[in-house]
Amino acid sequence: YEGVMLSNIRLSLIRNLENNGFLPAGSYDRNLEIVLNGQLSSNPGLFANAYYMDGDKYIYIQIAPIPSQIDVFETGLTMRNLSEVGALPSASNALISSSLASAEGINHTYYKLIDEYFVETRSNRVNYLILQIAVNTDNQDLFNRVMDKIDVYRATYKYSPALYMIYEVRDERNVCVAWDNLMMAVTLLN
Repeated sequence: YEGVMLSNIRLSLIRNLENNGFLPAGSYDRNLEIVLNGQLSSNPGLFANAYYMDGDKYIYIQIAPIPSQIDVFETGLTMRNLSEVGALPSASNALISSSLASAEGINHTYYKLIDEYFVETRSNRVNYLILQIAVNTDNQDLFNRVMDKIDVYRATYKYSPALYMIYEVRDERNVCVAWDNLMMAVTLLN
């Protein structure tokens, strides 16, 4: 497929460019509508990963390797972008809140559309997006719950060169990844 990733539609940037006269009037509203129309009908808290145009009709698609699944990180990016402009739907907030209490929650790689549950490996990277959503929506309870989940992966051995860094477990080894720690730093410094 050729299309546009919904997560690449940076609504805050489009709004700022429109407000400063660099984009035509209505650009923000049109793009916001495109993103919001990407909500899944089976689970309105989640979003399709991309869209393409068929004439004047928008066709929303998933990019997971299996057609009946969506990439959760991509839908998380879209939700984060919506939260930056105060347009995150209440269904997405409810999904995030309820999934944090579940072992099969949103911090997984894929979501099975037919069976309606999260599958594959855990992806703590989704938790960083949820942390940013908590900051953007000023939701202290959500922030605390996500930090509790992330804190499990904080290095605490006082002689470790990775002290206080976030790690992940790969092949029975603890590995610190720059992206994870950069996401934490950027989010907490906001």
